Amino acid sequence: MNIIDQLTASVREAAEYNQNTQAAPAAILWADKEKQWEKAIPAIRQRMPELLVLGDYSPEHKTGPAIWIKCAIAGTLADTELPADNVPVIYLPGVSRLDLRAIESCPEYLQPLAELQYRGVFWSQLNGKDWTIYAWLKTSNGGLGLDIAKDAHTLAALQRALPHILNADQQVLENKRVEATDVNQLLTIDAVKDLLVWMNDPEGTRKCWDDARWHAFEELIEKDYGFDIAKEGELGAAEKLTEKSGCWVKAWHRFEESWQHYPTLVELLEKVPPRSDMFADLSGYPSYNQEQEQDLRNSLIKLETLSPKEARAEIHRLEAKHGIRRSWLWSAMNKAPLANALKHLTVLAEKTTRQLGGMDLETMAAAYKTGAWQADQAAMSALATKGSANDNDAIVISLKAIYTPWLSDSAEHFQQLVSQKGYEQTKGVTVLSGDYQMGSECIFFVDGLRYDAAKQLEGALLRRALNVKLDTRWTALPTVTSTAKASVTPVTEAITGRTTDKDFVPSLVEKNTPWSQHYLKKSLAEKGWQFLSPNETGNSKGLAWLETGDLDHYGHEHGLKLARSLNQILEEVEERVIELLSAGWQKIRIVTDHGWLLVPGGLPKASLPKYLTETRWGRCALLKENVSTDELTVGWHWNSSVSIAMAPGITSFIGGKVYDHGGLSLQECLTPILSVTPGQQLASVSASISSLKWIGLRCKIDIQTEDTNLQAQLRRNAALADSAITDLKPVKNGKVTLFVEDEDLEGEAAVLVLINAQGNLITKKPTFIGGE
Repeated sequence: MNIIDQLTASVREAAEYNQNTQAAPAAILWADKEKQWEKAIPAIRQRMPELLVLGDYSPEHKTGPAIWIKCAIAGTLADTELPADNVPVIYLPGVSRLDLRAIESCPEYLQPLAELQYRGVFWSQLNGKDWTIYAWLKTSNGGLGLDIAKDAHTLAALQRALPHILNADQQVLENKRVEATDVNQLLTIDAVKDLLVWMNDPEGTRKCWDDARWHAFEELIEKDYGFDIAKEGELGAAEKLTEKSGCWVKAWHRFEESWQHYPTLVELLEKVPPRSDMFADLSGYPSYNQEQEQDLRNSLIKLETLSPKEARAEIHRLEAKHGIRRSWLWSAMNKAPLANALKHLTVLAEKTTRQLGGMDLETMAAAYKTGAWQADQAAMSALATKGSANDNDAIVISLKAIYTPWLSDSAEHFQQLVSQKGYEQTKGVTVLSGDYQMGSECIFFVDGLRYDAAKQLEGALLRRALNVKLDTRWTALPTVTSTAKASVTPVTEAITGRTTDKDFVPSLVEKNTPWSQHYLKKSLAEKGWQFLSPNETGNSKGLAWLETGDLDHYGHEHGLKLARSLNQILEEVEERVIELLSAGWQKIRIVTDHGWLLVPGGLPKASLPKYLTETRWGRCALLKENVSTDELTVGWHWNSSVSIAMAPGITSFIGGKVYDHGGLSLQECLTPILSVTPGQQLASVSASISSLKWIGLRCKIDIQTEDTNLQAQLRRNAALADSAITDLKPVKNGKVTLFVEDEDLEGEAAVLVLINAQGNLITKKPTFIGGE
């Protein structure tokens, strides 16, 4: 039972009388000389409709002068009705019992009520004294009998927090010595959160909180943290928080967990200069992190003056110095972008230590697939770092120092092998249409799916518990979409190349008409294949072709920004695969036309006179008939009598490009094929929620399981990840604690879910935020 209900019952009990010997009292008089109970009267009135208050005339609040109260008791007021089954209660703020008894000296405004002391009863202690808050909570006879301290801090806290005390359950204050701290905690349920809220917006928070809550907060912080808010202010608190010493460690950990909710707190922390102690923990100082970022930025810029070998050694040195900052809060806030990028630059430095080579193309491809592809992936990851323009420039300079030379040397070696041994096609450039006649199979064309991007996609699909096989093939030359895409379609027999064809676009066998998307759809239909639009899943019993995930178009249009959008594009491909498999398709074969080069600083310009060419693109050019050049030439895939000049190394015949393809390099020519089939049913994971306990807005959970990779989360809807109320947190040793930041959600229904490593829901348990 709430304390306010017990108070209401206590007041009404004063009207009990012996019907055999006494008349019913006309009213219960509640004298309160010090106005201790005044703050709680609005809440008490809601439970006690018979309550009248002496004060200014306000009949809608059942408040008025003495004569009005007399009329209300007599039932002569049309606008004021009292319940017939309860004795009227008259609350007298600023009035003591003695004020009414001294009739001769009774103030004039009280005189109409004086006679009620004879016809009514007082709500008072057994010794006849008026009830104070302390007395009623402390006294066993007529009160609650709680163990309440009587020091000044506790008495002040009782007065300040009275409305909150009355709304509390008696059990909260039972079986312990109740002191000021216990009372203040009724106003400040989560002192750590309140501390961060105040630091995030000191002025706004003070205006928002009433005096009772504010003073309770001040006292709790002074007791728990030894910190005087009034004297030291928010800057002093910022100094303590950045130091992370003593009890402030708890506040720091909470800030780490939920920094998104305190957007301006970092600005306050930035005003705190880092300590100069040699052994001080500087990880809590954003200003120190900023200094280190500037130091790293300057060091990366200087890489442009070093040889590739020297630059790689310097990157390893920088990693040893700055790598630790990735474990700091500022990294998660993306306030240490260069420290984050350094992780990928370090991988790149390691992977480019040895030049990518081999005696033939297959050997070179094997070395690339064994691990050298991670150099390309690391370069893309570094470019994907979200930082300032100066940060991006420093990253580009770093890549120019170690990645571009490696890329150039690799391309030159690849071209040497082609010049010496020809463009070997051990796996075949053209995919025979017979390879695609399996049934219940989709051919999923992704334009520009380079091998390192395919490895990333492979990992994502494996995490979905699917069966994935990654293979490769050498693509058609030149490595442009118009030539290479046609070579992976199931209708290659309908395509040929003529010397009169333009822009590397082949033509139809049956007539001299350029091959196009229209004829692809037409030829597929003639062979019984479906061409699926982006929103179709088709008939899963047959065969289908579909296209999405255009990396190539994005690369041409946005250059280096492709690195930042790569994940999103691959996620769209991943979701489309899941959609098709869910629709009943038994195999998805992901194919592509070509790879590409993404060169920080731009592809160097190569010279090729226009008069030698019919068509000149960045990485390749169609030579005029009977024209020779010093550049490496190859035959067109669709007609070997057509000669194509290849740009040397990683150069381009057209200046100003950072992204391009069409030439001869392993990254452009070695293309992936991903075969995806539904995985076996996941083994069931035994997990049960043995305990769920709320402490404020903190939910503590005990779980029985042998799975070491489970995560827990609170959601509004168990099946919808986007209905999450908390972040996913790992279960450690069968325990996990989830914290709900939004206090407005208290009392709302929620579902606790357990998620396995594959992202599948294992078990769930309904609850109410904050407890029942």
